Order: sequence, then structure tokens, then C-alpha cells
Amino acid sequence: MVAMEICLDCGVIPSYHDIAGIFGTLPLDLKVLTRDLQEVYVTPVSKPMPVGVREELRIQEHGHAHAFAVASDPDVMYRAFPLLGGSALLAQDVSELNELNRELAHRRMELQRQNELLAADYDLKTHLADQEAETLLVQDVDQALARALEGMYDLLSSLPPLTDEASSHERYRMLQRAKMLVAYCKRKGSLTLAQHGESGFDRDRIQLIANELASDLRIIDVDCASIIAIRRPMHASTVSALYDCVYDFAFFAYTTDHPALMYHLGDHDRCSVELRATLFSNDDEDLSQTPAAQELESALQGRNVAYRLEGEPGQLRMIVLMPRAGE
Repeated sequence: MVAMEICLDCGVIPSYHDIAGIFGTLPLDLKVLTRDLQEVYVTPVSKPMPVGVREELRIQEHGHAHAFAVASDPDVMYRAFPLLGGSALLAQDVSELNELNRELAHRRMELQRQNELLAADYDLKTHLADQEAETLLVQDVDQALARALEGMYDLLSSLPPLTDEASSHERYRMLQRAKMLVAYCKRKGSLTLAQHGESGFDRDRIQLIANELASDLRIIDVDCASIIAIRRPMHASTVSALYDCVYDFAFFAYTTDHPALMYHLGDHDRCSVELRATLFSNDDEDLSQTPAAQELESALQGRNVAYRLEGEPGQLRMIVLMPRAGE
């Protein structure tokens, strides 16, 4: 067997006198052919060549080993090896391999159908999840607007009468706070319209929203600037929750002396975003110890977010971690 393999690799078959014993013991279907494809040597287990084998050998360039199969006997793989005076033809039974290939092809088709079903199921679940998220967003916005309107009515109904300069200043601040609530309602309500038909809020859209917020706050004498550094779009429900945290902090800032706000929104990891807010004011006390700070903390606790408040004289820092909705 080893000797025959060496012969085929080298392209040389010794004289029949030397290999007669080898051919009589080989368990292979092996033929040695002349250049005109006449059989010279055959092994005892060799079978007649079916239709198409000689035709295939004729069209192949002599001097190059190649493998082929014919339609008349697809379960046999033929391998032709060039020799000095002709070629050697080895026939191998590949029926088990063909059966395995058929089983694998059938299995592949089944897996493909399962993948299609899984893809359709995923699309359906994604669609239902989007519908549920949209419904929850509408409910959240509706409840937030109701609370904001109630707060405005309370402010307007409790305005002090104009009796002196102090009462005039207090009325002004209460009306400014009511104006903030109006801006909050406007921005919050626009989320439901902005989300319709959109794939999410990317960095540019959120930066535009942040600029509008800063403009609203400057009108009531609260300096504000923001940096948006997210890499991937966010769902409207995440933006809505961020709105609440930002306005909670802005309402707190309005209780301080000459407030200035700085916001930074970026990715904490793939599944969550981080909002950092810093307040500077002319107050001398630690802003985290004020009654307004306690109200801010109570509001954040109701937002279902991870947060941290840090204060010092004239400053307050807020860090909020929020999961990305829909991921």
C-alpha cells in the first residue's frame, strides 16, 4: 500500500514483473491506463468504468492530478494521477459521505427555517416592545403633565397680593417658576410627537433639545450650558426620564442665589447613560443640606434611577445612571 502511494505521488509505475504481486493484494479499485485510455493493469476489486469516465479523462489536461464524479455513478469519486506513460485511475466509494452531505443539507435547511422563524419572532417581539414602550411613554408624559399643571394652579392660586416690594419680588419668582413648568410641559409633551416614526434620539437631536432647555432657563436668569457625548441613539422613554432629572435639578437651582448650571450626558457603558450636573451659586451654605436639596432627593428617588448628590458651600453635584430603554 505504501509503495503504491509512493508510485502515484512520483508518477512512476515499475514494470508489471515487479508489481504483479502488489496489484494482486491491493484492496483498492485502481487501474493503470495508457495515454489513449486503454487498461494496462487493474486490481482484483476494480470495477468496469461507467459511462462518462473516459470522456471526463479525455477533456482533462494530461499531467495534472484531478478528481471528478460522473452522473451515471455519483457515489464514486474518481481520482486521476499522471504517469510517465499514461495515468492511474483510483475509484473511491463515497456513498456514506454523500449520505452524510444529504443529511447535513437537510439539517441546514431545517436550521435555516428555524432561523427564519426566530427572526420573525424577534421582529414581532421587538414591535410589541416598541408599542408597549410607546404606551408607557404616553402614560408617563400624561402623568407628568398632570402633576405640572397641578403645580402651576397651586402657584397661581397662592400668589401673594401686591403690597410692597418684597411681595412683588415673591410674585415674580413664583411666576417665573410657573413659566418653568410651562416650558417643562411643552418639552415633555413634544417627546410623544418627536418619537413617532423615529428610530431614536441621536446626539444631534439631544443637543438641540439641551440647547432649547438652556434657552428656557436663561429666560428666568439661570445660566445653563450642556455637553452631549453619547455615541448611540436613545429611546424616547430614556430621554423622557432624563428630562425629569434635568428639570428636577433646574427647579432646585432656581432656589439658589445667581445659579449657573452645567450638564454633561455621556455613555456609562453599552447599556446605560450617565448624566452629570453641576450647580454653582453665590450661596455660602452647603447646598446638599438645604430643604430644597431634600425635596430634590425625594424627587430623584421617585424616578427609579441610580443617583448621587454631593454638595459643598455654593455648589451641588448630581450624578445619575440610567439604563437605556429597549435594550
